[in-house]
Amino acid sequence: MSPPSTDLVTLLEHIWNSFTAREQFIVQRRFVDSSKCTLQELGEHLELTRERVRQLEAKIVERCERAIGIQLEKLRKHLVDKYGAMIPKEAFTGTIDRKLTGVSSRNKALFTKIFLRYLKYHFKNDFYLSPAGDIVISNYLHYINTNNLLLVDEMTLARINLEFWYKYRDEIKQCLGLVRLRYGSFARKDSVSTRVLDTLKHLGIPATKEQIAEYSGIPEEKLTNRLRLIRGVVKVSNNMWGLGSSKSTQYVGVVDEMLTVIEQHGGQVSVQTLKSEIKRRCNVKDSTITAYLYTTQFVIENKMIRLSTENDVRLRPLAQTIDGRTGNGAPYWIIKVKARHLKGHSVVGLPPELAYYLKCEPNTRSRIPIHYPLECRDMSITWRLASTTGLQIGYLADVMKKLRVQEGDQVRLIVQDGARVGFERHSPIK
Repeated sequence: MSPPSTDLVTLLEHIWNSFTAREQFIVQRRFVDSSKCTLQELGEHLELTRERVRQLEAKIVERCERAIGIQLEKLRKHLVDKYGAMIPKEAFTGTIDRKLTGVSSRNKALFTKIFLRYLKYHFKNDFYLSPAGDIVISNYLHYINTNNLLLVDEMTLARINLEFWYKYRDEIKQCLGLVRLRYGSFARKDSVSTRVLDTLKHLGIPATKEQIAEYSGIPEEKLTNRLRLIRGVVKVSNNMWGLGSSKSTQYVGVVDEMLTVIEQHGGQVSVQTLKSEIKRRCNVKDSTITAYLYTTQFVIENKMIRLSTENDVRLRPLAQTIDGRTGNGAPYWIIKVKARHLKGHSVVGLPPELAYYLKCEPNTRSRIPIHYPLECRDMSITWRLASTTGLQIGYLADVMKKLRVQEGDQVRLIVQDGARVGFERHSPIK
């Protein structure tokens, strides 16, 4: 672009001087001041209706566009030819500064506002976007947010709008705030969770904690309490982890974000900071965050919160948690049958001491053999330290069917030899 002439400096000064005192006041408050005044506020100050102020403003813009229309069109053509539908903020402001060398800050602000109206681009995430570009970026944001994605690959992003992606790939990633991870996946942030997912996706097969640490570059000690809580990662065998699905997306997502915030603050953070961050990231209620804070997963000391260690997990004596013992001394817990249990849904609410007694590890999903009724599928038991509802017991549809129970009946879950379980009807003493 050629250096600006002094004609524009003179022309903008002439335009300002042509305004009446009232028009100058409107321009100053609507176009020049950093804190924009509303039409209603201007109307009250000038003793005019809001609509009359809008009409006066529209006439001011029209007059300016007529006076500097040639300069506006040249600048528009230069930016659009060079950057297309996505103009970086730095490029935009740099071009304006060069174009308006010698122009007063007041007239520069006026010219910039008039030009933006003429250009009809929208500002979002450090970019000025054309109407079409704004729609495409909104589609990308909608896809990532509604699917609650931690990780996304380039082909998935490309398929949303193939032509736009390959034309503005770098600009889209910057506008969306995406970072490229070690093995090519994209994420909103480079964290333990996203690195693990990127690594497992790259390997294509389950891996041990040691292998994940080696390939991801994450210290092994940082993975000890994290693998079990990363959404999309499941334990497939002893010390082997792979990619899988999770039905508790919202739960795991909130807890994972809490762990990420604590990690980003060096291992502990104030409760107030954590709450404000989780509200912003996950859009959940304060009561929901508080419920998770006071689970065994976290430790609060002096208004600071950190991740709990194995030494922090406190369990009650078994005798204080069981509902009774059988004639041969085996402990049992009582399940009140609900309609959803008959349809195959999991049982929740049993105490974590049951999982510990069955030698299950925290934040894992384990399979426990069912001794009786016969020929039943193994029971699953999920023990999350951050759970607000206790254990999650699954795969009991066969049990309910063979016991012929109905809604409202009670069933005993009996632990045999501390390694297998049995189920039978429970008849409460009247």
